[in-house]
Amino acid sequence: MGSSKNIQMSLVTNGYKLFKHLENPDVQEILSHLAHLGISVDSFNVSYNLSIGRCVSNDTLTFERLKRIVEVSKSYGYKVKINTVVTAFNKNEILNEQIKMLQVDKWKVFKVVTNQNQLTITDEAFREFINNNSLPILKYEDEEILQFTYLNVDSNGNFILNTRNKKPIVSIFDDISVIEQRLEKSAFSKEGYQSRYEEGVKND
Repeated sequence: MGSSKNIQMSLVTNGYKLFKHLENPDVQEILSHLAHLGISVDSFNVSYNLSIGRCVSNDTLTFERLKRIVEVSKSYGYKVKINTVVTAFNKNEILNEQIKMLQVDKWKVFKVVTNQNQLTITDEAFREFINNNSLPILKYEDEEILQFTYLNVDSNGNFILNTRNKKPIVSIFDDISVIEQRLEKSAFSKEGYQSRYEEGVKND
């Protein structure tokens, strides 16, 4: 395992299937080697989660299920964070009381980056969400940070930036030297990426 080689491993999940298999020995083995667990939670409203497809056969991750995941994760001694993407549909929600009850280590809030106009929000609406959900553990990232400090891999194995223009940068199957060269010439900010993991990033 990577942890034996001093490599910190993290897992980001919507939590649904993780809850279903918390007692599975193989899952417990994986969890025991993590350094961080991130759980995507955009709402505790069942109707909203159903509307965005954050469900399996109309079953969603409830607050009580999420709480159980956090409790089990904490028993392994690693850090747990909640990731929330703010869109036009959840921008007025107040989630901080439930987040506080979970006793997680960090709450990261992102402004949605999408070409779907019905989901987009203004900077003012995003700021209002931040102000209404103020917590010491809340860290937020605006659109500029999201666009140039995240690398995604598409279904064809291409690195792409988290921008509205999903033009491939380089393939994960290319030689490592080619990957490094292409990333160096792209708009990807390595310094910005590293800064996202420093304490105190945008918490005002």
